[in-house]
Amino acid sequence: MPAERVKMRHAREIFRLKFSGVATRDIALRLRFAPSQAHAATTGITSVGLRPPSVTQVVAHSHPD
Repeated sequence: MPAERVKMRHAREIFRLKFSGVATRDIALRLRFAPSQAHAATTGITSVGLRPPSVTQVVAHSHPD
């Protein structure tokens, strides 16, 4: 049976937690996923090249002058 896709709101939360330094196991517990599903999602996020924004990007977005 094919794996169920992660919903966008969960993907955003996984992204936020992953780059906040939260362990994959803890992400699974917080979102009530199986650890393997959380691992697959975090691996998918990093494999497509998504990275957290730098501080300068966040500041520039917060204060458009």
